[in-house]
Amino acid sequence: MHSSMDDGSCYILPGLKVKKLHSSRRDAFQPINTKPIALIDTTGKIKQITKNYTRKDKRTLEVSYFNENIKIAFLKAHPNMHHSEIPPKLDGIIIEGTGLGHLPINSNPNLFSEIKKLKIPVVMCTQTIFGRVNMNVYATGRTLQEYVISGSDMTPETAFIKLAWLLSNKKDPKLMLSNLKGEINERISNEFLQIY
Repeated sequence: MHSSMDDGSCYILPGLKVKKLHSSRRDAFQPINTKPIALIDTTGKIKQITKNYTRKDKRTLEVSYFNENIKIAFLKAHPNMHHSEIPPKLDGIIIEGTGLGHLPINSNPNLFSEIKKLKIPVVMCTQTIFGRVNMNVYATGRTLQEYVISGSDMTPETAFIKLAWLLSNKKDPKLMLSNLKGEINERISNEFLQIY
């Protein structure tokens, strides 16, 4: 993807940690909570940026298909969120919570009651672009932890695909907490609050 508005160079970006941050800029795609893997210029010269990235020249491809009947909902937390916004007959839910991963369960106890009744995986991501979910900081998050899996610093889109893959391949949804392919950063540096 373009590294700037001109055609001088492009970034090689980690597919699981990318978000489109602008509707029309040429450099709209940016890495989230990480650095680009490399920069490539118009001459083909490649400058590696991520030092801990290992090139994988030889690998075998294992194909695991998605079950097209899996139904996963995206819910975005907002003030006055109502429990009736949770659709019926789902296989999973990705919630884009506020801040560190919250829902307005104090102002709407029925919302919390509905979440407690769910017998499906519910994954909490954050609405913010940078940072991670930390449900240990505030009481609302601590209350939700028993019923909701932390999406850590995954983008909601990556969490959606990961959950769909886990459910399609009959894997334990608690694997959402494990870093399978570089979708979760162990630590996030403050330097990632800037756009490259």
